[in-house]
Amino acid sequence: MKVDAQIRVTLPKTEKVEDVTITFTSSTKKFKPKKNPTPSGSYPMIGEFDPTISKDGATATYKFKTKTDAPTSLEIAKGVPANASDSWGDITLTLNGKVSSFVAGGAAKDFILSVKSLSFTNNGELATLKVDGAN
Repeated sequence: MKVDAQIRVTLPKTEKVEDVTITFTSSTKKFKPKKNPTPSGSYPMIGEFDPTISKDGATATYKFKTKTDAPTSLEIAKGVPANASDSWGDITLTLNGKVSSFVAGGAAKDFILSVKSLSFTNNGELATLKVDGAN
């Protein structure tokens, strides 16, 4: 069973195009890439984008670029397994680059509770940080 975790991230409009990397690290090293003939992988999802999965299955890395004409909205972890912590263990979530907003709604509770470390590096733009359900 999969759930809609409803975690939203916004990359700000920037004067020049800049790189933003979002990396999930699994303590159990059980991230799996999509492979033919099996079309589904096992990793936190961001929209329709495919991450780079490390050979040992420990990390799933997404790379994005900011835009010069408008902010970019992303939805993280849509379609994660309902038992993500059982599958992936403890998660370290690192957002490297300019991020202006990170909002995890109450529906993300099970997933966000498996996130043991959340970090923002090379940022300077974070205006909104909201994590509901992470008691």
